[in-house]
Amino acid sequence: MSPQALKIAHPNTGSVALILAVLNGHTPIVEAILEYSLNTLNMHDNDGRTALHYAAALSGLNQDHTLYYLLTSKGAKENLPDSEGFTALDVRSNPGLIDLDRARYTNVYPVPRETAWEVRFASKTPEDFNQEIINGTLDMSHVPNIPEHLDLIKQLTLLQSQVLGIWDAVAAEDDRSLKQLICEKRMGMVLDRDGRTPLHHAYIKRRNELIEYLLYICPDSANVKDRHGKTPIEYSPAVKPPPPQLLEPPPTVSDTLLVIPNRERRPSRTALLHKERFHLPAEEKVARKQSKSDNNMSTSSSSRSRDANSPESLEPDVLNRIQNIDIKNRDYTVLEQLQIEGKGDQIWRAAKRSSERLSRHVQEFRQLQNRMSTAIDAIEKDERKKLDQSVDEEVMATRDSRGMRLLHIAVLREKHEVVEHLAITFPNQIDLTDTLGRTALHYAACQQNAIYDSLVDLGARKDLPDQDGLTAEEYRQNPTRLIRPSSAVSSVMLRSMSTDDEFFDPVENNNYEYPVDLEVRKGLKDSKFFYSYSSL
Repeated sequence: MSPQALKIAHPNTGSVALILAVLNGHTPIVEAILEYSLNTLNMHDNDGRTALHYAAALSGLNQDHTLYYLLTSKGAKENLPDSEGFTALDVRSNPGLIDLDRARYTNVYPVPRETAWEVRFASKTPEDFNQEIINGTLDMSHVPNIPEHLDLIKQLTLLQSQVLGIWDAVAAEDDRSLKQLICEKRMGMVLDRDGRTPLHHAYIKRRNELIEYLLYICPDSANVKDRHGKTPIEYSPAVKPPPPQLLEPPPTVSDTLLVIPNRERRPSRTALLHKERFHLPAEEKVARKQSKSDNNMSTSSSSRSRDANSPESLEPDVLNRIQNIDIKNRDYTVLEQLQIEGKGDQIWRAAKRSSERLSRHVQEFRQLQNRMSTAIDAIEKDERKKLDQSVDEEVMATRDSRGMRLLHIAVLREKHEVVEHLAITFPNQIDLTDTLGRTALHYAACQQNAIYDSLVDLGARKDLPDQDGLTAEEYRQNPTRLIRPSSAVSSVMLRSMSTDDEFFDPVENNNYEYPVDLEVRKGLKDSKFFYSYSSL
């Protein structure tokens, strides 16, 4: 041991012997180095961290303060910041600021030879790995933890999760989730072990609405051949192997095999929910929708000959509103409002007739809604890490199909810790309102818990009125004055994030009714506004 030898640093990380000894928890070696020389006590590595930084992380994680006190007793400085601006005191109070496993891996000496995976990641581009996951040839569960490629590995893992979610939705015949997951062209090209795309399965299961959507999102998938050499359309039961020149199906084939009438389609979950809760016969809903579509079609000469239920039916007002969107400032307000009005299906039809730039804007909106859906799922399952990966300022500011924002949903779910976390992380979003002009504090005011007080302590304003002119403070004093839509407490609605279905039923003169669930009304009389969600 010599002063010069103690100053020799790791070739990759710049860590001296004292830092390596602390990082690996070798207390006797640390004591020996400090007894011999204090010259390296405050030396830092390439990340700007001293031995005390790593001792602080070990102290916070293992509750073993031996090394920390040993270094400070010898004069180690607690207020030296690293390259990210964190001192040893910061790390001690929040050990997660330092990834000790990664630090140990990068400080291994002698430097290990590159593994096959490291060579593979160094020789390929991120797009190559993305394509391997799309093609189903790369399984991220077999990829080891490579510190220098952690960011790419996280991105690829999220992509594979989306791909696996697509196949789960295909197996469950969940068209709604499938449309959320296949929100861009490349996701329509994912392949299963048989080399089939989601479009293959849509033809096999005769899901005509899904076929139309997939062909719009990813028209190239129509030409993909599986391992049996078949394209998707060859799996259609309505298509017999005709001569190449035959453009129309043989006269013996019934047209009903190609287009399933609306009366024979499986009703959506939203339709079933409306029928069950609002006691509205399905025939009456269809008649009302048919009447509204007929009225809209009568105003446009180009659509008078078009069926109201045709995939091409589009209200001129919807098209005009979408074409006037402020794309430059990434404004999604118009798309959100159309979705809330139950016209989400027309958004995608309007995108077909619009410019490529506007179509891309619509795709970004769909991706934003998909991320919000992921965040809601993370809130319900108390998955903090998944929530942090999904949420940013845009997700917090956007509204879902019910006109509610993420903080509103967290309050309605009575997730106290999540509410505090979101309010602290995004303080500028704490007073955003839903469709009824209510902030999250309005709903918290009627709960019998401490969420209201927490939001107030974190800066939520009590004096903001809703559309009825009532503030959160007034609701706090009289919780029974708040009436909210039954969809706010419906587990089915909370899981329904797709923009291709109608969540609110428009009535005459563009007014909207928000029927109150009988259970909620009963709860209001008992001053228990929010009933247990475990029963949902």
